[in-house]
Amino acid sequence: MGNSTYNKLTNIYINKNFNNTNIDKKENFFENNPNIRFMRKILESDKYNYKAFTYFYSYIEKRHNIVIGTNNNNINVFTIYDKENIQLIKVLEGHQTPITEIQYFNNDNLIKEEYLLSAENRFVFIWDINNNYNIIFKINTKYSKKSDIMSCLILFNISNKNFIVTSCFQYNANDENGNDYTHLYSFNNKKCKFIRNYPGSNNNQTCHLLSWYNQKNNNYYLIECCKDKIDINNLIEKIKYGEFNSPINDGKKVYFNYGIIYNNKGKDLLLCSLSTGIISVWNLESKNLIDYLYLNNCWPGNIIRWNKTYIIVVDKHQKSFKIIDLHNLILISNIIFEKKSINCLGYNSIVKINYPDYGESIIALSLEDAELWSAFIY
Repeated sequence: MGNSTYNKLTNIYINKNFNNTNIDKKENFFENNPNIRFMRKILESDKYNYKAFTYFYSYIEKRHNIVIGTNNNNINVFTIYDKENIQLIKVLEGHQTPITEIQYFNNDNLIKEEYLLSAENRFVFIWDINNNYNIIFKINTKYSKKSDIMSCLILFNISNKNFIVTSCFQYNANDENGNDYTHLYSFNNKKCKFIRNYPGSNNNQTCHLLSWYNQKNNNYYLIECCKDKIDINNLIEKIKYGEFNSPINDGKKVYFNYGIIYNNKGKDLLLCSLSTGIISVWNLESKNLIDYLYLNNCWPGNIIRWNKTYIIVVDKHQKSFKIIDLHNLILISNIIFEKKSINCLGYNSIVKINYPDYGESIIALSLEDAELWSAFIY
């Protein structure tokens, strides 16, 4: 890639997965308000598995990549060179069943380590980006056959160790043969070792995992967004920290779909989307419910933090993006995703990117296409 092309891309948003907590000092915020509109298709999705998708910037390769699972259980890695030029650079093979999860992680220290994590029904693959995407681990979680791995984490430099956390969504909660707990593994560049299960997570149907570092007590915690509740456990020690329930108890089945952690006036807060149409905020230290917003006829899923003021929430039922004032918890606008069904499961069905020539944008993965939505109208 020539220098002139690369210079156009140097301001593309770097989509780090901050492994300890997504507090403000680690976020990359956009400057403008999210007045987004549809711009163009990125990829035709008839070849792709809509559940598995992410975007990342490779520090070593100096490339901006879109990664998506295919219908034949491979992983395609595309590089964005400029506004019109997106090229397939790598095909990763090894999965035997549909891919349910793809994430990017990097060890943010002096020596860059970059990994893709992908998952299917029972197996988790760790790919070494800086070593030609070679598989370094293939983890057999031994989850039941009627389950999908929905969310995983790679956590670096915690008590001088690295960890992998896996969880699954079990479709048959009466399957007594399944080992469907959330698992903790330690790993280095040579081996991966199972450590333990987390208490109480079996059959909870985990949708999303987060990690949180409590600076006041110097402890790391695992947050599981599950069916019926949010479970919070000490990451290392076998100590339960607490659990959160729906602020409205109307007897309906509820899934805690997705969460983000942010800091407001020195307090670490957890915001979560619930399948019953609720957006809830808890204080992680006091464990108190701070506020909630009820959205009628809504199935809120994935959430991205646009800037310090706004979040974008994917609504499966209304096929829309909902722009919400984060600090006042007010719905600002509802942008319809045309006639298509946007995917609201999976870790990254929408991602932020400062795209060449379009500027501050999101890439959204629908059931039909991967599309670019820009914050500006030209």
